Amino acid sequence: MDVFDELLDTELDNDDQWAFTFNYGMEPKLTEQEKRRGWKTCQRSIQAEFTCSNCSKWWPSGRSTILFRYRLQSNGSGTIIMRPLKQACRKCQGQYELPGFREETVRICLLVLISKIKRNCYGDKSSNGNKDKCVKPVWTKPHEVSFCEACRLGICCQDK
Repeated sequence: MDVFDELLDTELDNDDQWAFTFNYGMEPKLTEQEKRRGWKTCQRSIQAEFTCSNCSKWWPSGRSTILFRYRLQSNGSGTIIMRPLKQACRKCQGQYELPGFREETVRICLLVLISKIKRNCYGDKSSNGNKDKCVKPVWTKPHEVSFCEACRLGICCQDK
């Protein structure tokens, strides 16, 4: 949230107030009513680290998925909702664990989101989505579909 507040000041360049919240149960697809209310989505696949709360096993993942929903209301207040998707431990095969992210990875991901906000909420045609700044994950191991919450929801990037 601190990185987002910093980037709002340096990258968005307007007086609108944006609130940033988390929702760990947010559905990946927008309903028709949400679309009519102006909600937009952004999905990113980024590098993350996971730690099993049962056995303390640690693993990295280049396919950690983050969902964002955002909208700007006519009164100049914006809302961003973030849902990091979880992965389960291969050893324990138990509960899904939340990812941890490095600050630079978060910064790059949020720059992409802010570019989308500039383009979709403010009509900034020059915003290219910061595609040149995207983190290119290195695929080192086969993706284990059965342990990926994004796969379970049908939104994983594994085929991309």
